[in-house]
Amino acid sequence: MLVPTLTLYAAVLVIFSALLHAGWNILGKSNTGSGYSFTLGASIAPLILLFPYLVWCISVLGFNSLDGYFWLLVTLSGIGQAIYLIGLIKAYDMGDIGVIYPIARALPVLMVGIGTVFIGQSLSINAWIGFVVLTLGCLLIPMRHFKDLRLGSYLNLGVLWSCIAAIGTTIYSIIDKQALTWLQLETSGLTKVQLAVFYLGVQFAAIALILIAWLLATNKRNELALTW
Repeated sequence: MLVPTLTLYAAVLVIFSALLHAGWNILGKSNTGSGYSFTLGASIAPLILLFPYLVWCISVLGFNSLDGYFWLLVTLSGIGQAIYLIGLIKAYDMGDIGVIYPIARALPVLMVGIGTVFIGQSLSINAWIGFVVLTLGCLLIPMRHFKDLRLGSYLNLGVLWSCIAAIGTTIYSIIDKQALTWLQLETSGLTKVQLAVFYLGVQFAAIALILIAWLLATNKRNELALTW
């Protein structure tokens, strides 16, 4: 009975996470302010809340136990998150959320599967079937009729930016798995759940720093003021 319970628990978490993610995207799309300031604020706010916890975790783990490889993974994950967020903002400016969001979430499903193979992990045939079904389903959601499913429906800048967002999602999804595995194997003193929350907080910090750097580099300093 233990395995079905864990499977149900995991399924509930995935569904709840998906609902939160969709709600966040709808909120971001409907936001009348700047998309950049919204996403930056959405990174800084939880970072501030988690900051005391991060300090405690580092005191338990020891800062020296977090070597350069871990911080490299955090940086790469932050870059992937920034690519995803910027791509999504651009896509929403040019297309309808009913089209953009399914594409941005569908493509990473297959991309992550392919990416895991490249890093030496294997997937079952059932996993690949699930990837394909989910991808096709997400791509079909915006279509009212099957006759609407044609290449021309996807040849626009909104879809291009959603594909860029999908690439960012793929990057951080694969990197996050590697980083969490490293934390669990190479550190001690915290449970898996505590490590996951710790990594989440560190990830928020990386996202915020990279977004700030990007806004400064692209001369969008006014977005920083709007964040506050």
